[in-house]
Amino acid sequence: MTGWDALRQELDLWHRTGVQARLWWRDDDARAATVELDQLLTVAQDLPLALAVIPVGLDPSLIARMQGMNRVSILPHGYAHTNHEPADRKKAEFGAGRDITQAVSELRRSLALLQDAFGDQVFPLFVPPWNRIAPKIADCVADAGLKGVSTFTDRSPNRRVPGLNTHVDILDWKAKKKSGHARFLGEEAVLADLVGALARRRIVTPDTDGTEAVGLLTHHLEHDQDSWDFLATLVRFIQDHPGVRWISAAQGL
Repeated sequence: MTGWDALRQELDLWHRTGVQARLWWRDDDARAATVELDQLLTVAQDLPLALAVIPVGLDPSLIARMQGMNRVSILPHGYAHTNHEPADRKKAEFGAGRDITQAVSELRRSLALLQDAFGDQVFPLFVPPWNRIAPKIADCVADAGLKGVSTFTDRSPNRRVPGLNTHVDILDWKAKKKSGHARFLGEEAVLADLVGALARRRIVTPDTDGTEAVGLLTHHLEHDQDSWDFLATLVRFIQDHPGVRWISAAQGL
C-alpha cells in the first residue's frame, strides 16, 4: 500500500464517523515578496494559509503583496529570528536564558510591528523561531496581547497556554546541515507523518488533544521542486475527499 492509499484509508475512516478531519497550513520565515512566495500562493490556491512573518527586517514588498489576500492570515514569527542561546544549546530566540521582561517586550513589539503593517490580517498566534519557547515565556504571551503559541508537537489536553501546533514538516533539515540546503523529506515519510497525526485525533491517544487540527508546516524559501510537486498533489487529493477540510488558524485556535 502506498502512502496515498494509507491517507485515503485514514480519511475514509474519518468520513464513516460523520466527522471531518481538519487541516491547517502554516508557512514560516516570510519577510519579503519573492518568486517562492508567489509559487506558494499559487499552489495553495484559495485555501486558508497562515504566513508566519518575521517582524524585524520586514520588506515593504510583502506588505504590498498581501493586500487583498483575505485568505492569508499573518502570524508573528519571533521578533528578529535571532538565536540567543549558547553554542552548546539548540537555537532559540525565546529560550530559557532570556530575561522575561525583555522577552515580553519583544513579543509585544513583534505584534505591534505586524499590526501596523498588515492591520486586521494579523492573527495574534505567536510562532517562535525554531519552534522553541521557554515555558516561562510562553506563560506570558497573553501579557503581550497574543492569543497563544504555535510550535511543532501535539497539543496537550492539559496545556497551560492556548495553542495551535503543526505536526507534518515536509522538509529534511538534516540535509541542510550537510549541504546548506533543505530538501523534500520524501513522499512516503511525509504521508506517514500525516496519517499518524490524523489517526491520533481519530483514536483517543494519551497526551494528544484530539480536537486540535493537524498542522502542515512548510518553508517556501527552502522548497525544491519535489516539495512543490508534493504540495500540489496533496492539495488536489484533499479537495477530492469528503472526510477532510482545510481551516484557518483562527478557526483552529
